[in-house]
Amino acid sequence: MEILIDPSVAGSPTILAKVLAHEIGHLDDYLPDGTLARGNILGRIAKLKKFMKSFIARSPGGPSTPITKKDRNRIAKEARKE
Repeated sequence: MEILIDPSVAGSPTILAKVLAHEIGHLDDYLPDGTLARGNILGRIAKLKKFMKSFIARSPGGPSTPITKKDRNRIAKEARKE
């Protein structure tokens, strides 16, 4: 699989970051099966459900627990600012 990004987006670090994040999402769909054929939204939900069986630590070396609703709201608020 090859990911190509139009060089014109490199002029804006914000746009480049968003495009790269989007393309990484495609790569995540592709791995580990080597296919983009997840079918439909149900295939993506199934993959997400499998992923959610484990949690990412809130900080390096921290406990692997889900973020709180307060943290989720704070992150969403910060994302809307950008």
